[in-house]
Amino acid sequence: MRILLIASLILFLCLPAAAVDKTGLFSVGPRVDVWLPMGPINQSVLEQGSFGGLFSFGLGEAWSIVVRAALDLAGRDGEYFEDAFPAGSDVDFNLFQAHLGLRWNMTPRARFDPFVQFGVGYFAWPVYKGQDPVTIRGRQMYESLTTERDPGRGLVFSGWVAIGGEYFTEASLSLEFEIGYDAVFDFPWPVKEETEDLVGWNYEEQLLHILTLGLGLNLYI
Repeated sequence: MRILLIASLILFLCLPAAAVDKTGLFSVGPRVDVWLPMGPINQSVLEQGSFGGLFSFGLGEAWSIVVRAALDLAGRDGEYFEDAFPAGSDVDFNLFQAHLGLRWNMTPRARFDPFVQFGVGYFAWPVYKGQDPVTIRGRQMYESLTTERDPGRGLVFSGWVAIGGEYFTEASLSLEFEIGYDAVFDFPWPVKEETEDLVGWNYEEQLLHILTLGLGLNLYI
């Protein structure tokens, strides 16, 4: 009985939904995500979710161009950044990201359409200027950070890959889930150096890894 139910569910998911042909179709819709930075950055930020949107254009039944953008909300870890900023300052580490890529639709005329997508990403990360330069263990550091952003830093790029699926509730509307991964290059991560009587701050460029879990809604026109 259980095998029959599973087989019936698989058959239902693969039934055509008004025979959707994505060739020449545009889609647009909102997204909500959880973004999970991996590695040293976990010591400095507290991620609080993400929201954005997605746009696509069907090159054919199997291929689509995908453009998406999102604002990843994040606050500072008070323990890590203790005494780094002026007392009472309100500092965020919100991360803006945008992606351009190709999507391979595995079963484009089915009600449930798994996909694989890949491309490049762009990230904008707030880098706060330092003040009162000092040298600690031969490194140029700052005794504290300010709330003034450095506009010339924090703009970086990534390689991006994702897997997921669309479930069509009707021919022009689908629900979507996605698991994505970004390798972000030369990401300026805030680091600190400590001695017995002094703490210094600066930014160190690193390879950042970000995992994204997302849900979206697509309207095809």
